[in-house]
Amino acid sequence: MREIAKLAIDVYKNQGEATKFSRTDAMEVLRKELVEANGGSDKLTPKSFRNNPQLFAILEEALDILVEEGIKGQFDTFVETVVIEHGDAKVFTIEENRLFDVAIVSDGNGDLRRDRLDVGELTVKTYMMGVAVYEELSRLLAGRQDFAKLVENVARSYENKIQNLIYDAVYNSYNQLGSTYAISGTFSEAKLDELIAHVEAATGMEAMILGTKSALAKINYGTESEKSKEARNDFGFYGNFHGTPMMAIKQAHKVGSNDFAIDNGFIMVVPKSPDKFVKLVMEGDSMIIEGDGSNRKDMQREYTFIKKAGIAVLSAAKYGIYRIS
Repeated sequence: MREIAKLAIDVYKNQGEATKFSRTDAMEVLRKELVEANGGSDKLTPKSFRNNPQLFAILEEALDILVEEGIKGQFDTFVETVVIEHGDAKVFTIEENRLFDVAIVSDGNGDLRRDRLDVGELTVKTYMMGVAVYEELSRLLAGRQDFAKLVENVARSYENKIQNLIYDAVYNSYNQLGSTYAISGTFSEAKLDELIAHVEAATGMEAMILGTKSALAKINYGTESEKSKEARNDFGFYGNFHGTPMMAIKQAHKVGSNDFAIDNGFIMVVPKSPDKFVKLVMEGDSMIIEGDGSNRKDMQREYTFIKKAGIAVLSAAKYGIYRIS
């Protein structure tokens, strides 16, 4: 069972001999391994699940990898993802980011005020997140429901939910940044230049601009060069602003609606830093609980997918937000 789960994970991660495989290929390998674990049958039945508990183990392992890798691919620039065991707590050490005050003193004068960098701690609280799905027993018996595809859709649903939570956490951090790092209104080249300069001065690192493609398209020069026009035509935005690189964040829908999850006027200026200011903690393994369909008159089979996760934004971090109207 461990080898089967590892194979599905390795294929998804594009490791070892599986470097030529895509996510679609990974799901096909997963489906085939489920069939093998199911005694060679492609029909998943209540009896097969009872007789082959490793089926759930494979699906749970795959769900963990699918969700984790999906999140990393979307927000890896500013989100640190940490996986902990059930019941553990992740404590992040927060160090103050500032320089010491160096005084000019006369010879023989050692009367200087001592200074130190404040150090704090942040514990990210995790919450149980679950999704319950069901399928008609007749479709399972007939093998018309591909369980691997069902798990992939559940993984994408988790990804979407966590993406929404990450964006909401960052968007709502606007009020704690202060007027230097949080600006709003119509777009101004001078304002964005100043925001970039503040982030780079505070962190000592080069900055980059993040936003959806539509948000980045709102960044414009008063007078465009031919090269800038070509970049906008090719990518929908310039690609860089006065030498600062721009990177598009993939847009998403809010669950259950056609409303965009990310404001298309929301721009972030972040340092190119390994110290990422958003912390995502995933606690324990995913769990799949099979509902007891014996007490249902419609004979539908229920499956509940459960995963714990928590998100926090470091208040001491230096980054900028520009809400362009």
